[in-house]
Amino acid sequence: MNFDSFFTFLQEKTSISQQGWEAMLPILSEQKISKGDFILTEGQICQKLCFVKSGAFRAFYLQDGKEINNEFFLENSIATDHESLTTQQPSRLYIEALESVSGIVLHRDDLIELYKLSPDLQAVGRDLLSLLLIERNRYASLFTLNTPTERYHYLLENRPDILERIPLQFIASYLGMARETLSRIRRKIS
Repeated sequence: MNFDSFFTFLQEKTSISQQGWEAMLPILSEQKISKGDFILTEGQICQKLCFVKSGAFRAFYLQDGKEINNEFFLENSIATDHESLTTQQPSRLYIEALESVSGIVLHRDDLIELYKLSPDLQAVGRDLLSLLLIERNRYASLFTLNTPTERYHYLLENRPDILERIPLQFIASYLGMARETLSRIRRKIS
């Protein structure tokens, strides 16, 4: 199994040492997830993180029977419900594979055991949690600080891969607008 892309990601985003990486290797597993499969559904308690080597997930919740997309996980990102993972409360989210995914999976209980053995890995865990929280805050601030057009510009500038690979109706939901509104904004900008 090849975990190099995950190690590179951790080196770029955290303070992981070679010794910490070697301690982590035994708890890593590779998983293939088929398009349309779910790694988490509403009501489940999240027990794992999935580093995306290839493919794409979307995270969404249901509000009055309507799907509200709130994140997309593409290559070199970690798919999880960090709130449920941390609190061990039932998730409100569904995480679905939009494309076939090759992922590297870490189970929560294995990570906790590693953290007990290594203060260095505790720091890595805190770094990853901080990254996830920063991304969630950035997404939340899009809605309080930006117009729909500015939200679309944010995606153009910061996450163009989403615009290339994710269906338009999911992007519209993610940006908090109707598909028709997104289509109008796209026509104006083109």
